[in-house]
Amino acid sequence: MGLQLETIAIQKELLGILEKSKNDFLESKEEMQRELEKMRVEAQAMTKEIKQVLDDQKEIWKQETAALKDSLVEARAEMDSAKVDSDAVLQSSRSAFKVFQQEKIVTMADSQAKSNAAMLEASNTFEISQQDYKQDSKIIAQNLKAGIKETRDSMKRMQKGQKRDSKNSRRDVLAALNKAKNKRLAELKRGSVRKKLSKKKALRPKRKRIQKPKPEVVDRKTIKIKEIEKKPKQEKAVEDEAELVVASLPDAPVKSSEESPQAKLSRFSKNISSLKNNLKNTNGNPEALLAKLGDAYLEAQRFMNSQTDTEERQNLLDLSDNRDLLLGSYEQAAWAYKLALTFNRKNAETHLKIGKIYDEMEDGRNALMYTKLAHQIFKRNHNSRQMEATQSFIDLLTTKYENKSGKKGA
Repeated sequence: MGLQLETIAIQKELLGILEKSKNDFLESKEEMQRELEKMRVEAQAMTKEIKQVLDDQKEIWKQETAALKDSLVEARAEMDSAKVDSDAVLQSSRSAFKVFQQEKIVTMADSQAKSNAAMLEASNTFEISQQDYKQDSKIIAQNLKAGIKETRDSMKRMQKGQKRDSKNSRRDVLAALNKAKNKRLAELKRGSVRKKLSKKKALRPKRKRIQKPKPEVVDRKTIKIKEIEKKPKQEKAVEDEAELVVASLPDAPVKSSEESPQAKLSRFSKNISSLKNNLKNTNGNPEALLAKLGDAYLEAQRFMNSQTDTEERQNLLDLSDNRDLLLGSYEQAAWAYKLALTFNRKNAETHLKIGKIYDEMEDGRNALMYTKLAHQIFKRNHNSRQMEATQSFIDLLTTKYENKSGKKGA
């Protein structure tokens, strides 16, 4: 369910990105259209200016033509009045008129050429702008397609990674469950055999008796183990007896300023047994109990690690073995936390605890993986303080295990 919600959230983010890209594309398209409209307006204005110039030129030509007509009238008057050198004057007037006509043709040709050149330049500019707009549109569409493809590929990779991590977590949880189950069965078998042997020893008289052959003892143990397997309900009774034994220890915790290691060990065992019984009897969400069980396992393991004296540590192990006291381990703590995550995958603190456990086990890969998951959840919850602390721990883990891998490679 958590994976589906995360996938839906990612899809919503993708839809938001696509919507934003679409809006940006529409905005750029509208901007290009505005620029094209502006260019059209400028071209129209230029055309109007050219037309105005031509109209002005025509007006000048009209004025010059009118002036010429006036001069011709004056020339004719002079010709009529003087009638001297009429041929020369007429020839001069004709030549002047021809020159004027030639100049008029040249002026008209120049004006038309300039107007055509201006219109051609405006047309070329408009075509170039259209080509640029089409090219930009193609580039934007290609970028959008590439972004969508990259987003889909990243989402597929993320989904594959989440499925792989989920599968690995299930495998680890099953392995830890089987290991804890086998260990507990072995503890129960050893405890029942020890109790049976102690009862036999207590019933024996002081005189020396002939011991039975060893194979018969083995057969009786096997029979007892089979009886225990047939009656799984006796497991709870054995745990209750173990709690009674812990309570009757001479080193049981009392109100004192300092607690002995034996009393701490007994207290850890009693706490673990109590949490297990509560888990068996609970009907609601066991997430909180599983987290507390992980804390108890981890506390017991760290307590054993703190015993630097080899002889004292061995004495505690012997006491645990003789009294059937429950001890914790890193594997059991991680197993309990992972079971708690199956009921709430958005618990960043639990992810961070698992990452720290793997760090203490010198498993850098899993330590970084669970710590980064915790950082992502803190980021989604906008918990900046925890984000900074988690990022510092990630940097520390990266430096620590990169240095170790570099030393191994050297």
